[in-house]
Amino acid sequence: MKIQTVRGPIRPSEVKKVLVHEHTLVHYQKKSAINPVYFSLIRKKVPDIFMELKKYGCNLVVDQTIGYSRYPYLYKEFSEKTGIHIVAATGFYTDKYLPHFVRKMEECEIEEYLQQEIEKGMDGTEIKPGVIKIASGSMTLTRDEKKIFHAATKVCKKTDVPVQVHSYPGLKTITDFFLKQKIPREKVALAHVEACSWLDIKHAAEKGFYLVFTNFGREMKESKGREDIVPEDVIIAQIVYLVRKGYLRQIMISQDFAFFAMDKKLVPYFHQPYTYIFETVVVKLLERGLKIHEIEKIFTENPIRYLSV
Repeated sequence: MKIQTVRGPIRPSEVKKVLVHEHTLVHYQKKSAINPVYFSLIRKKVPDIFMELKKYGCNLVVDQTIGYSRYPYLYKEFSEKTGIHIVAATGFYTDKYLPHFVRKMEECEIEEYLQQEIEKGMDGTEIKPGVIKIASGSMTLTRDEKKIFHAATKVCKKTDVPVQVHSYPGLKTITDFFLKQKIPREKVALAHVEACSWLDIKHAAEKGFYLVFTNFGREMKESKGREDIVPEDVIIAQIVYLVRKGYLRQIMISQDFAFFAMDKKLVPYFHQPYTYIFETVVVKLLERGLKIHEIEKIFTENPIRYLSV
């Protein structure tokens, strides 16, 4: 078994704690249009934060960024500088953000594209992804999202590379899609479930999929009128309930932090940084009765099992 990182495959035994859904630099411009100042800024920011993560025993981060703001060579640079292992993603985001060339592709062409990145490397490099990221932005899958979901499922089955899905708000639709595809449940992680219907969360848990809880502490800065922002104590309660009901083996936690390139500055994506998970969220989980060995499963055993191929 191995885990594919931007510096090559590593043994699962090399992994300590994992954050399975994060970002570094995010923008929505074409790469040719992005101001070089952002690369100078991100090279100063990320290594320092990663070194802080290491203090909490975290040594692997999955960067789920895809599209225009995916920079494999930067991830490798950060990893070499800090010793943090980074797993990169292939795939596509929600319909709203799909590149034009993807809309013109047939399902089989998307399948070939994903498989080529996994086998040969991303963006003209030999750096290979370790996860397939796909997404839906509504309660149902659009025509193009369906093509991508079907292609990703086929590539997952052929390569054993796991899938992670942006699942808000259509968690029930996505859960049922994967049930019909008969894909191994341990190869699918459903992210941002905390903002979905509680009935849909329990349905996904009952069906055996991984559940990724994210976006802790966001209500401190931006809660008004945002249905996708859930109070932190509610997310904590969701996790504790599911652990007590026997779903510990399926739970993973991450922050979904990013630096957005805006006005020649790097703007933190609204909420708390990567380290907030270990500084605050873990403490709250322990206060609510979770045991140290349960925390270890959430941050180490479950992600290792999920990412290993």
